[in-house]
Amino acid sequence: MRTAVVVGAGMSGLAAAGALSRAGWHVTVLERSERVAPPPTAVVLWPNGQRALAALDPDGGWSAIASPLPDGGVRRPDGQWLVAPRARAGTGPAPAAVHLEDLYDALIAGLGDRVEIRTGFDVTTVLTGPARRPAAGDGTTLIEADLLVGADGIDSRVRATLAPESIAQGAGLAAWQAVIPAFRVPDLPTRSVPRATPGPRRGAGDVVPGSRRGAGDVVPGSRRGAGDVVPGSRRGAGDVVPGSRRGADDVVSGPRRGADFAAVAPRAGWGGAFSGSRSGSVARSGAESGAGFVGGETLGSGYRFVAVPLGEHAAGRGGVYWVATAAGAPRPESPDTQLALLRRWFAGWHEPVGALLAATRPEDLVPQGVRELRPLPRAYGYRSGPGGVVLIGDAAHAMPHHLGQGACLAFEDAATLRTLMADIPAGDGLGEAVETYSRLRRPRTTTVVRENRRMSAVVQARGRLALRARDAALSHMRPRFLGRTLDPVTDWAPPE
Repeated sequence: MRTAVVVGAGMSGLAAAGALSRAGWHVTVLERSERVAPPPTAVVLWPNGQRALAALDPDGGWSAIASPLPDGGVRRPDGQWLVAPRARAGTGPAPAAVHLEDLYDALIAGLGDRVEIRTGFDVTTVLTGPARRPAAGDGTTLIEADLLVGADGIDSRVRATLAPESIAQGAGLAAWQAVIPAFRVPDLPTRSVPRATPGPRRGAGDVVPGSRRGAGDVVPGSRRGAGDVVPGSRRGAGDVVPGSRRGADDVVSGPRRGADFAAVAPRAGWGGAFSGSRSGSVARSGAESGAGFVGGETLGSGYRFVAVPLGEHAAGRGGVYWVATAAGAPRPESPDTQLALLRRWFAGWHEPVGALLAATRPEDLVPQGVRELRPLPRAYGYRSGPGGVVLIGDAAHAMPHHLGQGACLAFEDAATLRTLMADIPAGDGLGEAVETYSRLRRPRTTTVVRENRRMSAVVQARGRLALRARDAALSHMRPRFLGRTLDPVTDWAPPE
């Protein structure tokens, strides 16, 4: 009987446990929390993530919980188009939004009777060696298996044991997510795909037409402190963010020369969490052919706002999912105060940004300090006696969500693991499969991480020259070229 221990019951851990179970393994999942519960947010699945889920469980019913997304385009805070929405060219699935409640329910339903989940089990010990099977323990109980899967996130204990050189570091920005249930969603603007070209090439640091204040001025009537920055300000890319917990020597990452975007932005070629795909005709969702809210992305000076419509029945209630990011360290305040700060920072941005923030309640808000692994682990698979250890998901390649690939890569990891472990017995064959997993996955994730860091220069651009260069680069991308630029990221198929 082949046995596996999966450390962590997040998306990657549940996906791996189900995949191994369906391949005939007996799996024990060790979860630190007292219960398995998803965050109250959503995720966008790109075509590669959808292919991975289909490979993991062809009968998983993934299409029933995923809502295809129309292209929402990219705008400036004043509403001018940087990348106008467009019909999608080519073939293949469109990006789709999934509420995490639905995704976790589907993953848990696919575990089968060969999986045991132990909650409240905080792994503090990981043992490996050339003459012993891998094992994980909590200081009281030690569990051995043929295969140990480290799916315990960015602060992975498994990774810390095997690849201590890979450290979680701040990415220079903070993020906030929320899902507004349908019954609280305000009236939102609707639009069809515009035929006109994007608006004039003003820098994001310019004065918004019709406004009487400069982008860097204090918002009249607000309580903004002297050190706070209005989104779209002209602060330089290397300036310290006043009011944040960033150290005096730390700087906000971003390009230092406007010319850098000639290389960065076209290669990124991304229109946000759900544009830039080469899928077929315009995707259908709750908004069809411009008849409803289609969402979209807005880029300011170190600030970003993405809104995604969820399916009518997402988590049994539908709604809208949004993500906001801002340069700087995570905020220490309460959710009520952080939500008030977001409303202040994004005041004056085009609708529906203000309306969505106004409809959000503090209990909806999920703040997140954005971190990444630097460097990536030297390997994702390690032999241990007759078996081995593998790293998957954020334990292997945590990165900022600029390209929205975190969950997709985790499902790719699990699908690859399933293919390699399907018919492998314990022994030398298993050790070879573990090393093959590493050889397949590390080059792939290295490519995505590299493209994600390029995209960071676009998303986190600050300073007048950098913003002008970014806006000009995005505005002049041809649709055909823009549709191809994500191919290295999304064109993935499970190994045979």
